[in-house]
This record gives sequence, C-alpha cells and structure tokens, in this order.
Amino acid sequence: MEKWKGVSARARALAETARRNAELGEARGALAQAFRALGEAYYAKDTLRAAELVNRIDGMKARVESLLCELDALRDERRCPRCGAVQRKEHRFCVQCGAALETHEAMIHWPQSGAAQSAPEKQNGENDGPPESETPAE
Repeated sequence: MEKWKGVSARARALAETARRNAELGEARGALAQAFRALGEAYYAKDTLRAAELVNRIDGMKARVESLLCELDALRDERRCPRCGAVQRKEHRFCVQCGAALETHEAMIHWPQSGAAQSAPEKQNGENDGPPESETPAE
C-alpha cells in the first residue's frame, strides 16, 4: 500500500509541474507581446502608454520569476546567482561557471549578468577611512 502512495504523490507532483510549465509558457508569451507593444509605443513616442507598459511588464516579470521558483521547488532544484544555470540543491558549486552556491536563500532565478554583488550596508557610525588608531602620524 505504501508503494502506491508514493506513486500517487509522484503523479500529483508531475501534474503540478506540468500545470506550472503551461502557466509559465503563457506568462512568457504575454511578456513577449508586452515587450513588442512597448517597442511600438516607444517608436510612436507615446510616453504615457510606454510607462503603463513598463509597469505591466514589471508585474509580468515578477510572475515569471515566481513560477520559476515554484518549478524549481517542485523539481528540487535551484539556480546559480552568477549564470542562472539550474543546479541540484545538494551541489555546493555551479556546474556551469564554478561559482560557490552558498545557501538556498542566496539563489536567484535571474542572473546578475556579471554585476558584482553589492557591498553590505555600513552600520551607523562607520566611515570609509582607517580607524583612528591606525591613522599615520605626521
């Protein structure tokens, strides 16, 4: 009986993955249409319509990102923050670019396209110079 429960759970997971893939395809198609419309609005110098489309595209990109996260979770995968390659959760380094894969929380779906990670924000009272005790004497 346990064997059939596992098969049933796997079938449900596959069906859910198929649904998410179909939804992702539709979302990407709608996003492509919105980008085409944005190009037309830009070419026609319709700034009001272009601004409206940019806001719409931002929401659509967030939805695509959400669907990718859901699919990765269903497949027990994650993506490299440097190159965006799909990785197994147990991998510690990217199989494409060799980047260290720290934790699941550090993983993203849209690669940073070579941009350096931003430095952590400084605590109040910190400055850019060396500590006063290390300043050279004159």
